[in-house]
Amino acid sequence: ANEESVAAFLHGDIRFTDIAAVNLAVLDKMNLQEPQSIDDVLVIDADARAVAHQQLNRLGAQA
Repeated sequence: ANEESVAAFLHGDIRFTDIAAVNLAVLDKMNLQEPQSIDDVLVIDADARAVAHQQLNRLGAQA
């Protein structure tokens, strides 16, 4: 999620202070569990990026 929010900031779509807010919202919305495999890590990453995109769209970013 952090990569997505930083990219949106660097693109000028969100404010610097929005990065932490997006990341916190992603963590709040995710049902995180300890990954047991690399496949689990990849799924968690994809899910976190999707939630980050939702949050960025809510802020009006071109995610």
